[in-house]
Amino acid sequence: MTEAEKYKKIILLEKQTNQVISEAVVDEMLAEQLNEMGKQFYDKAQSLIDCFKKRILINDSCLEELQEMLVEITDAASKETARKIKSFELQPLRIQAGWEVAYNNFSEYDPGIDGTQYAYELCEDLLQLRNNNLLLDLGWYPYGDIEGSYKLYLVDLTRESPFESPLEVFMSKSKQEVIKIIEYWTNYGFFSKYLH
Repeated sequence: MTEAEKYKKIILLEKQTNQVISEAVVDEMLAEQLNEMGKQFYDKAQSLIDCFKKRILINDSCLEELQEMLVEITDAASKETARKIKSFELQPLRIQAGWEVAYNNFSEYDPGIDGTQYAYELCEDLLQLRNNNLLLDLGWYPYGDIEGSYKLYLVDLTRESPFESPLEVFMSKSKQEVIKIIEYWTNYGFFSKYLH
């Protein structure tokens, strides 16, 4: 409260009580008002704090319940997803000695038998084998498209741009045909003519 407001208050109190009121009395009255206001403020603040505490307790218990529910839902969803997603083993192949596997993602998934549900198995990097200067590369093109096909390359790595001038190329939708060609091309009787 400014000095001017204080004196206005003194004059107002003097008129109301018909008494001369000292500045000390006004200060005391203001102090009491401030105390009362402070007490009211403190009580309201304490009430709000209690309310927040209750809300936090409620929220904590709700949060715990929600977490438990989420765990149950996640577990159920994981089990359902695991039930729906079929796991495929790697495709067994008869490959003669001397070939190194760079990568092998060629699974037992057969688009002709297993259908579109597992088309994610059809990628461009299915199998890559290397033997000296030779590289055998198998992919599915276009990626994940059930209407696509397997594409198998045999290339000479010593050539410039080997995939632009492959030694052999084979394309087919038939997995069994691709397996037969892989096993044939990796047979020494076939690939020895390309070795340096």
